[in-house]
Amino acid sequence: MSNALFLQWMLLRRVLSGHTPFRLTGLMTIGNLVLGVGAFYFMTVVVGTGSARTKSVYDLYGGPAGFMAVGVATNQLLTVGMASIQRAIADERSQGTLAYWATTGRHMVPLVLRASLGEFVLACCNAVLTFVLLVVLFQVHFNIDVGSFLVVMAVSLVAVAGVGLAAAGLFVAGYHGQNPVTWAWGLTTTFIAGVYVPIQVFDNWLLQLISQFVPSTHALLAMRSAVLRHASLGDSSFLNQLLPWLVFAVVMAPVGLWAFHAGLRRAYLRGQFVQS
Repeated sequence: MSNALFLQWMLLRRVLSGHTPFRLTGLMTIGNLVLGVGAFYFMTVVVGTGSARTKSVYDLYGGPAGFMAVGVATNQLLTVGMASIQRAIADERSQGTLAYWATTGRHMVPLVLRASLGEFVLACCNAVLTFVLLVVLFQVHFNIDVGSFLVVMAVSLVAVAGVGLAAAGLFVAGYHGQNPVTWAWGLTTTFIAGVYVPIQVFDNWLLQLISQFVPSTHALLAMRSAVLRHASLGDSSFLNQLLPWLVFAVVMAPVGLWAFHAGLRRAYLRGQFVQS
């Protein structure tokens, strides 16, 4: 246990020591917060309560401010979790430690996930600060069911780990250009999933259909139910929202592991572990 804690601490320290100076990081964080709050305010004013159809959805979750605040925070969790894994692997590859881990026969996936924890924590601090500001400035009221919240969080972490490993597998294998996994994940979690507005706002039947097939749509719905309307684990509406997200996580976790190991095998055969 002590060795495991020491290794985790060293991985965290390495991320912090190689990070941008904290004064500059603080200034950039404040800038991100101001822009985030400004964008949030813009959306609440421009979108408002929308049509009668969207107004009923907002009212179900305590109004547009709460709906959007939880959507923004959950979306950041989904995107940050995936990006932190890919960035950690990119750093390990450029420093040569990825090749060292592979040649020493270590279990790669646990090491990669632990190496990504530092980036994940730093980015999550920004997300949490943004969320707290939104709550204070826009007076969002919560009605949280702790059990449901923890379940959605656990499923979300498994899902984004699978997506992150799949994206990293392409990177390690030497795929150049825009990563299709990263691109698709960013596109679907930002627009079609309904971060700011309910998916009911889509009048086009094709967009409605696509939004239903986007996994993060159901993650946002389940998180909002757990946080804003105290939906318990036995709530049928909550379970219907959670089930597609759970299925995606269960499928994506082994797919991500397979894609990552396939990328490692290809990099090993081609001698592409180290890239400066």
